[in-house]
Amino acid sequence: ESIGGIHGNPQGDLVVPAPAMFGCLYVTPVITAYLERYPQVTVSAVFVDRVTHLIEEGIDVGIRIGALPDSTMHGIQLGTVRLKTYASPAYLQRHGTPASPQALSGHRLITSTAGSRGPLWRYHDSGGEINLKTAAVFRSTTNDSVIAAAVAGHGITRVLSYQAEPQVSAGRLQPILEEYEGPPIPVSIVHPQGRNVPAKVRAFIDLAVTELRAKPVLQEAAV
Repeated sequence: ESIGGIHGNPQGDLVVPAPAMFGCLYVTPVITAYLERYPQVTVSAVFVDRVTHLIEEGIDVGIRIGALPDSTMHGIQLGTVRLKTYASPAYLQRHGTPASPQALSGHRLITSTAGSRGPLWRYHDSGGEINLKTAAVFRSTTNDSVIAAAVAGHGITRVLSYQAEPQVSAGRLQPILEEYEGPPIPVSIVHPQGRNVPAKVRAFIDLAVTELRAKPVLQEAAV
């Protein structure tokens, strides 16, 4: 990074990782607006469902969903999402709406392994945590495919709220068991700690904070 790139106008290449669906839906519009505003910057987007290590991988700034245990990172919270359970109205009409997590054992379940998500679906009630080991009729490595299967009426799935939001808004999916879901999950923009934050990074953070904090889908309060 040149002196001009640190203290002057944003320039150079910016590497931005984010979870795959979040990147496609919400980070890409921020990147395109950023490129229009700062034509001397090029951006490499890395949309993957794994935790990226910013310093080790030479990454400038990234989006994280979840807690930030890494003390070498500086994080700014953009909002919150929740892990929710969904089914299509047609499926619920045919099979009924489960009244509790335990009732899911009598339903067709669709599970995603994206982001190292395991077979346990965790819920909460007044007695504490409920761990439900799922026996899925359909498993997939992508969230897109389990959402598509649920929309088609093949069963009940569990994904992050922002991932299902377009289908919920269209009336093709509806959330269930919301009173049993866990607490909101933070969404943050992170960059390595340090005083000399490059201008390209500062400018991207400023734009991302403004744009993403305005998204209602990232304001998932606790039930």
